[in-house]
Amino acid sequence: MIHGEFSAQKILEELIRKRFGLEVCIPEYLEETVLKPGKALERKAYPEKAAPPIDWGLILDEMESQMVRVRNQRKRIEAKGWGEQTDIKERVQELSRNLEGILAEI
Repeated sequence: MIHGEFSAQKILEELIRKRFGLEVCIPEYLEETVLKPGKALERKAYPEKAAPPIDWGLILDEMESQMVRVRNQRKRIEAKGWGEQTDIKERVQELSRNLEGILAEI
């Protein structure tokens, strides 16, 4: 089995095949390979481990909660100096642009 960057995996795979005449396996993410003398490689994939479910409800609820916290802190933000407010404004605008990018991809 070969691990690492895919381009390096391919080079090493070819070198091992040519030099040693061995069967080579480039595993997928979280894939296991069983090696048994005199037998073909036995590959075992675990897609449920490689791509676990994402709890979008939890993620989005947490994000909404954080936005409520920011909104509730508005007076404190407005009480800060112009430089600090500008920094916060730019960071919030960057979040907004990132969300717009996500929405454009959906």
